[in-house]
Amino acid sequence: MAQTTTSTTTSAGTVEIKIGGAASYTNISGSTNSVDQVTIERKSGSKGTLDGDTQIIAAGRQVATMITVNCLYTEVTDEALKITIASIKAGNNAIVMWKPVGSSGKSFTSASGGKITKVSLPEFNSENGEPAVFSFELMCGGVDTSFA
Repeated sequence: MAQTTTSTTTSAGTVEIKIGGAASYTNISGSTNSVDQVTIERKSGSKGTLDGDTQIIAAGRQVATMITVNCLYTEVTDEALKITIASIKAGNNAIVMWKPVGSSGKSFTSASGGKITKVSLPEFNSENGEPAVFSFELMCGGVDTSFA
């Protein structure tokens, strides 16, 4: 296979969230800084036999997937912090969809039935001139893609 000649930047991506039974997603891109690299993993194992030179490999179920979204701290009602705090307090299901190249690109979507399991509130430091940030983690049963 020849080397690819194209690449994609993710600097103009889109991140949206849907909480509980909401009919539509809320775009939180305006207050989102990044989505950490997500690992999709399946339980697996191997055992050797008394005869032979190689291991026998088996694969089980997919491991729960953790998605970490890093956001700017704002006090705007429809932005990421207030939405995620309300969701974790209520224990609502949540779905996160992110599109690396923006609203018209291919997407990654957390499997339905996921939960926001952690919201890390911003650090406050008088000597830091950077914008305040927070993050949230969503645990779900996997990731669906629009191109796989």
